[in-house]
Amino acid sequence: MKNILNDANASATDKALEAFTWGARGKFFWDGNKRTSLLLANKILVSSGAGIMTITDKYMEQFNSLLLEYYNTGESRELKQFLYDNAILGLTI
Repeated sequence: MKNILNDANASATDKALEAFTWGARGKFFWDGNKRTSLLLANKILVSSGAGIMTITDKYMEQFNSLLLEYYNTGESRELKQFLYDNAILGLTI
């Protein structure tokens, strides 16, 4: 986690996506790993003014499929791209 947060070459969005995938797959808790990881990702995003991440009902099935693939392979690229494209929302003024 330290390496993710201290990466000077990564944007807040990159850090948030990496933290989410790291925590969700890490299974540090008996239950609530995705919720805790989503909270961590949103802390990173909100603190930097980069938006908020939420998975809406519209994308839940695709999210779950990509997450399962990530759990099985350890390859996070497709999941992070999906989250970037469909789950990070900013403020439009």
